[in-house]
Amino acid sequence: MNLLTTAIYRLERIYNEGRLHSSLGYLAPVEFEHNWLAQKRLESGLVI
Repeated sequence: MNLLTTAIYRLERIYNEGRLHSSLGYLAPVEFEHNWLAQKRLESGLVI
């Protein structure tokens, strides 16, 4: 990877995985998705 590609990749990871979003209840997107999927599993009875 060249330097620009590496920088964009790192920024994208920080933004999508680590940065807290107010629209998601101040959770990181990855954490929000994990919680959402867990809730859907509970609602459908697919507790794993």
